Amino acid sequence: MENVLNAIINNGLERELICGVWGLEKENIRVDSNGKLALTQHPLGLGNKIEHPYITTDFSESQVEVITPPCKSMDEAYFMLENLHDIVTENLEKDEYLWPSSMPPIIPKDEDIPIANYGNSSEAKDKMEYRNYIAKKYGKHKQLISGIHYNFSFNEDFLKKLHVLSSVNESFYDFKNGIYLTAARNLLKHQWLLTYLLGANVATHSSYKHCCNKDRENIKEEVLFKGACSYRNSLCGYRNKEDFRVSFDTLEENIRDLKNLISQGHLRGVKEYYSPVRLKNSKDTDTFEALERDGIEYIELRMIDLNPLSKVGIFREDLSLVHLFILSSLLYPCSSYNHKEQKKAMENQNEVSFNGHNLSKELRDEGLFFFDRMEKVLDKLSIDCGYYNDIIRAAKRKLSHKEELYSYKVYNLVLNEGYINHHLSISKENKKISLNESYSLKGYEDLELSTQILLKEALLKGLRVEVLDKRENFISISNKRKIEYIKQATKTSLDSYSTALIMENKAITKKVLLKSGISVPNGGIYTGIDRALMDFNKYLKSKIVIKPNNTNFGIGITILEANFSIEQYQEGLELAFNNDDTILIEEFFKGNEYRFTIIDGKVAGILQRVPANVVGDGKSNILELIEIKNRNPLRGRGYKKPLEQLKVGSEELFYLKSKNLTPNYIPQKDEIVFLRENSNISTGGDSLDFTDLIDTSYKDEAERAAKAVGANITGVDMMIENIQNRRSDTNATIIELNFNPAIHIHCYPFKGKNRRLGLQVLNALGF
Repeated sequence: MENVLNAIINNGLERELICGVWGLEKENIRVDSNGKLALTQHPLGLGNKIEHPYITTDFSESQVEVITPPCKSMDEAYFMLENLHDIVTENLEKDEYLWPSSMPPIIPKDEDIPIANYGNSSEAKDKMEYRNYIAKKYGKHKQLISGIHYNFSFNEDFLKKLHVLSSVNESFYDFKNGIYLTAARNLLKHQWLLTYLLGANVATHSSYKHCCNKDRENIKEEVLFKGACSYRNSLCGYRNKEDFRVSFDTLEENIRDLKNLISQGHLRGVKEYYSPVRLKNSKDTDTFEALERDGIEYIELRMIDLNPLSKVGIFREDLSLVHLFILSSLLYPCSSYNHKEQKKAMENQNEVSFNGHNLSKELRDEGLFFFDRMEKVLDKLSIDCGYYNDIIRAAKRKLSHKEELYSYKVYNLVLNEGYINHHLSISKENKKISLNESYSLKGYEDLELSTQILLKEALLKGLRVEVLDKRENFISISNKRKIEYIKQATKTSLDSYSTALIMENKAITKKVLLKSGISVPNGGIYTGIDRALMDFNKYLKSKIVIKPNNTNFGIGITILEANFSIEQYQEGLELAFNNDDTILIEEFFKGNEYRFTIIDGKVAGILQRVPANVVGDGKSNILELIEIKNRNPLRGRGYKKPLEQLKVGSEELFYLKSKNLTPNYIPQKDEIVFLRENSNISTGGDSLDFTDLIDTSYKDEAERAAKAVGANITGVDMMIENIQNRRSDTNATIIELNFNPAIHIHCYPFKGKNRRLGLQVLNALGF
């Protein structure tokens, strides 16, 4: 492969070399609050496990598997893994958790372990029949061992360029296969090194019935393996019963050897071949047909333990470490991997799995030599390698400092806390973290929160998602049948352009509602400040609202108490006209403001919105109380978190001034001081869920208003004086309709229930 390295360097393909496509698969056991195997069914909230592309079960009904879609970067793959992990966690029963170790928790007898039930289809029956077969052959306990699979492929265009530039006398089919086989041989030869660095399973519970006697320490009902790096990768872990010798010299020989093992009855099929590295084609993973026809599409590394020290089972930097292994295995390959070399590789793997903390000088030197070669690869590539060099230095240090190994750290934690107690405490803490951050979609934090919520619901449904424009929050969501383009979560194909224009113009909205017999506040529409000033006396005796015609989020709004001064009136007019050339002045309707969010023409959620406020502690002034309230991790800016931070801008200062207050005022203990009269969540307001507490007459009116403007999705803002009474024109009025209503306020209210509006949007779109 020297031609390959030269072709990359001489033709400036270094950047393309380090690109590729990544996919991650991860299994976790579900456990109860005592650390016992959960015997419940796969959570209903996670969908149909035989159809869901991202979330399913592995061997057991108690064993969740998440599968990322193919990702164009490691970051994307890692974030997707974390998002799927969080989605699963959020849909577990209250007293169930994801076990963070590859080795099982407290498990019952084989006959009590539930094999995954996929239903009654022929595909489902085939899956269940195979699981019954491996359960009988290997035992159910061993099938509960979990781990991470790391899938990688080079970009096809890169390989085609490399094929031409390498000047090799072979077809692209053979060249591509050779690339992956070269990497696979070296990865297999050095699998012990990855196990040494990434191994993190050094103990198990005595209920696991396949414990070896080698260097074991029994502590009550728990078994520790002193000096071990990875029990999962040991002779007693997830292995075939025999160490099969399969050629990796050519694809034809690899397939030939596997077919022989199957025909001789050693294996039921290719998926029973538990090699640490496998050659794959995504079009067919159970037979050889696609692999023979189209060649190797990617390689799968299967020797990676779940790391209990990471919430998702692996650290981001370890993905880069594995990637470096793949690159180095390609560019500094071993030319052969014969039976003798396979035997030696397996001996090294067994030694490190059980006794890696006492690494021999021979293996330490071999590991250092491998990383020295890796550094030489980076030196030859004209890219910024600082990050990768840091990873290599850390790995080299671990070869001489066992105390920095994950396995060493886990061993000492288990020794001090116990196997079950330690891992169960991690399970509970991980669940707490996932639930506390459930509003966030990792890797998509730059998007508005409502868009993140919609994407997360789409992943839960097993839909394909793509961000088309981050700044515009423009996304696509699709399945095999259809694709929908969505902006800011609720701008969809369900509403026409004219409907959007009506709702964006408050004056027109008001006229349309009046024609439909829907109650709206009395007032006027103005296109110039002089005409509005002439009507000063018309509004003087009433409490009024002055607002721009075409703005949202409470921008430019002023609320004046009755008998306001001409100066206050003019200041409010100027603020509104600074934001629009048309404004509305309306009589203020007494009562509380409620947001009715309509999806598919029906009320999906109702909130009472409480204006931005602080509560006194008797010693802090308003500015200090705002700072304290803004420390809440749920508060942020720009719809990135469920609640918006409070601030003191011109509107807040104006309102405080109207109450004869300044930001330096010190409220008494428990005294509530409002900073605004408008109650928008976007200006720091608090949201209280009222969906189940309001009479249906108000819901009917909100739905009538949406229908009047032809809106399938809208936010209807209604003032209600007394929700205990049925709706009447004197008890309630609609003050505004909002195109593109935020859905996150209903999903994460200040107080109340998550109404899952993202799911309702997807259902309305036909998903």
